[in-house]
Amino acid sequence: MWKPILKVYRYMIMKSIIKEVEDYFVDKICNKIYSQDELKEINIYCDHNVIIVLIEFVYELKEVYTNISDKDICIAILYTYYGLNLGEQTTDYITPTIYEDYADDKETVFKLYVDITTGDIIKNNENLSSKIRRFIQTGEIYSILR
Repeated sequence: MWKPILKVYRYMIMKSIIKEVEDYFVDKICNKIYSQDELKEINIYCDHNVIIVLIEFVYELKEVYTNISDKDICIAILYTYYGLNLGEQTTDYITPTIYEDYADDKETVFKLYVDITTGDIIKNNENLSSKIRRFIQTGEIYSILR
């Protein structure tokens, strides 16, 4: 009886964490963009459907990385998301300095980011890091939300 209620509660908590991290990132990115007076119309917020999928990835990563805080996993996921989506050859909008003062453990966030972007995180015989990268770069969700 309580399982569905706990699942909804857990989702709401995770959504508030990921939205807090997203707001932090957007503020930092906007300050960088606006201070350089370029790309002011950039759309950097994730839409609701993207947030739902990213939260699912946070849950999956939490099963593998049990010692990392939810906040730091959210930071690594959003850092990866923005890093792959705000590709600009002339300006670095996303660097580790964007989260250094915000993360619980900045080294752990960076290691998780490296695992997601270049490594193989295997969970239940499935390459989770590849699934995350594929979603971020292509929006492919048919194999993600099974």
